[in-house]
Amino acid sequence: MSPQPKSLKQLKKVTAIVVSLPLSVFDPQDYHPLLITVSGKNVN
Repeated sequence: MSPQPKSLKQLKKVTAIVVSLPLSVFDPQDYHPLLITVSGKNVN
């Protein structure tokens, strides 16, 4: 396995923050659309 690019590691950090923040503020049902939206933007 080759080492992951820095951008991918940073993306994982951002994803963890995006997931943890809504989880602490909203119900789990509310954070799924947000996560999908952010993931879609990062993929494109």
